[in-house]
Amino acid sequence: MSERVMAAVDGDRVITLEQAMVQIPSPTFEERALALFLCKYMRQAGLEVDLQAVPVGDDAVGVQPVGRVRGTGGGASLLLSGHMDFWGIEEPERWRHPPFDAVQENGFIYGRGAKDEKGGLCAAISAAEALIKSGVRLRGDLIVAPVIAQLPVGRSLGARHLMASGVKADMAIVTENSNLGIATVLVGRVAAKLRMEGAPSSFDRQGTDFLARLTRLIDVLGPNYGAVSPGGWLAFEPHESFPGFPMLHYRAMELATRSCTVTMNVRTVPGQTAASVQGDLQRVMDGLGGDDPHYRGTVQMMEPVHQPRMMPDDDPLVQAIAAAHRRVRGSLPEIGLGPRRGGVDDSWFFVERGLERTTVYGPGIEGPDLPDAPDERINTNDLIDCARVYALTALTLCGTA
Repeated sequence: MSERVMAAVDGDRVITLEQAMVQIPSPTFEERALALFLCKYMRQAGLEVDLQAVPVGDDAVGVQPVGRVRGTGGGASLLLSGHMDFWGIEEPERWRHPPFDAVQENGFIYGRGAKDEKGGLCAAISAAEALIKSGVRLRGDLIVAPVIAQLPVGRSLGARHLMASGVKADMAIVTENSNLGIATVLVGRVAAKLRMEGAPSSFDRQGTDFLARLTRLIDVLGPNYGAVSPGGWLAFEPHESFPGFPMLHYRAMELATRSCTVTMNVRTVPGQTAASVQGDLQRVMDGLGGDDPHYRGTVQMMEPVHQPRMMPDDDPLVQAIAAAHRRVRGSLPEIGLGPRRGGVDDSWFFVERGLERTTVYGPGIEGPDLPDAPDERINTNDLIDCARVYALTALTLCGTA
């Protein structure tokens, strides 16, 4: 049966679908064309498809398709979900291949969103298509859900709507690019806005020196994407499953006449809370005042707050993916923190809304693809293999009639 399903994954068709997806630009909040294309594709492949309307603010409404290979009953249900959107195109003039041409060259497909994360979605849809084509009947449902607005400004709006809409599953795989590793460790994330206020400066008057204080602030906190050392400004106990964390990420800085604001987040480890991080940051801000009577430093915590979590390596979901990966690739995948460096937004929202058995597994490396160009690309063999892994995982977890 597994051989029949693997054979039903048509590599040429997988590549054609990926190219078609990349050729449809889908920046955050502009995913409608891609959503309608995937809705039609999944229906033609034999899936039942609902098209969800997702309010995105100011009376605007986005759409996202939810496909389902309905089981005969009595089996576990599996959700495969990934985001359709991308956020911006860095240095388009430096791309070797136009971002939306989906050029296939030397075993790769090039284009914006090719791996982040249209590749995982393409593999998920192709897996469902192969199961239907093979004639295998699952007992539990396989659900394929491309969602909108995951990236920064979207704040996982599509994933949150999916969960609130009543879609239920026993387990979930987020199809983010993890280099075909299984990400079982999610770091926490606490976001904050640090604000310094004071007196303005002029030719005749020395006010609050915000630039000097900003420099001191970063000196104390540490560099962007830098790991925080124990025993410093941040209180935490190092955790063996979270090497390299806690970590800082600066999101934005704004300098005005009477104020300076830094928006940042701290990727946390077990034992840290929003309140503890706020206290640590406030102590740093208080220490920047010196003898300036006009200075005031505040810390505003921001939503959402995500808690760190770990899924055991012996969980049936992890074991099913690992066994399928070994069957397809001939070796075991990397499991743990490494495949995603501990962070995927949609996973946090799924877990926090009760879908605790959620992990990440998808094609494409996590970092930059090329050392000297901003092109995004995905390996076609990885893409096809991922479709086979998803299909075999569904066979194991959903069961067969």
